[in-house]
Amino acid sequence: MTRSDRRPDLWLHQQAMPFWIGRAQDPQHGGFVDRLSAGGEPYVEDPKTTLVQARMLFTCAHARLNGGGSECVDGAETALAFLTDHLRDPVDGGFFRAVGRDGDPAAPGANRVKDAYDHSFVLLGLAAWLRLGASDAAQTMLEETFAWFHGTLFDPATGGYHEDDRVTRPSEPYPLPRRQNPHMHLFEALLALYEATGEARWLDHSRRILGVFEAHFFDADTGSLREFLDRDLGEAPPPAGRIREPGHQFEWVWLLHRYAALSGDRRFDPHAAVLYRFGWNHGTHRGGRLGGGVYDEIDPSGAPMAVSMLLWPQTEGIKAHLARAESAGDREGMTRARQLSALMFKNHIAADRPIWRNQIDLDGRTLQPDAPTRLLYHVAMAIIEGQRLGAWTPQ
Repeated sequence: MTRSDRRPDLWLHQQAMPFWIGRAQDPQHGGFVDRLSAGGEPYVEDPKTTLVQARMLFTCAHARLNGGGSECVDGAETALAFLTDHLRDPVDGGFFRAVGRDGDPAAPGANRVKDAYDHSFVLLGLAAWLRLGASDAAQTMLEETFAWFHGTLFDPATGGYHEDDRVTRPSEPYPLPRRQNPHMHLFEALLALYEATGEARWLDHSRRILGVFEAHFFDADTGSLREFLDRDLGEAPPPAGRIREPGHQFEWVWLLHRYAALSGDRRFDPHAAVLYRFGWNHGTHRGGRLGGGVYDEIDPSGAPMAVSMLLWPQTEGIKAHLARAESAGDREGMTRARQLSALMFKNHIAADRPIWRNQIDLDGRTLQPDAPTRLLYHVAMAIIEGQRLGAWTPQ
């Protein structure tokens, strides 16, 4: 399949998933490595992280549910086994951020912090695994994970969650800045758990996160999304507090429309429309070879702060365009999604193998050549959303 005739869903299921499951897997110690080189070679001596194992658990299970091959089940089992055997704390609960290649918690680069962002992805991965085939062990792991997460990191003063478990240690400084990002992915996981189980409690928790979104993350004056926050979830001091990431704007657009579809509650459709408009008007490039590409950072006025282009914001732009086409009847959404997908394949993804450059500049030059394994989650999600809506079928 050449660059010019590449169909995203076929590329994902026939090439990308088998490649990453095979190449990023550690046959000696289990689990998945954090990254591959530009030549596709694994960095086998890097620590292994909860984030990568959790994302691979989700991505493999989600791909299998949407047309992926049997290797996806093997990949999900590999990720789950490493999470369970090496990253989970069997004494106090929760998951450590990183361990050595062989699971050694004292290896160089190992990290005993238990992070809210990581746990959101563990929950998301378990939701997809339950959809693939419910088991008592997976259900138990889900209950224990959420109980630890909510019991340890919930902040009753704001309704949100602390960044990590250092809040339980008085001798440690409070982890700042706080971020909207762990809450966004928890919201994603809660919706996935509701879809997987039909249990209303997950939808109830998702509504609580929406309350935090509306009160603290959504900047109604500009129509933008606050990224970094202070102790009380007010906007963090500059420069961090001024950062707006178009990729996250678009990710919330997709999630708000997904919430409406699952719950029937359309109260947040106007928020999605405002976020989308701000992201499209200010966060995407106009003209040239990267026209329609999504910037890394802008400020609340829409002025660019970092016009480089990471891979993941492109995938979130695709999802937002698709969501607007499906849920809001935006006739341009499907066209924009196809155009951005073509741009992503032309500029970020190699022509000869299913691997990516993490970041490029506006001239298309490589800024970050390594291919993080965690990005397979973003790429697969965008492509499967387009597959669901028929975006990749011949016109």
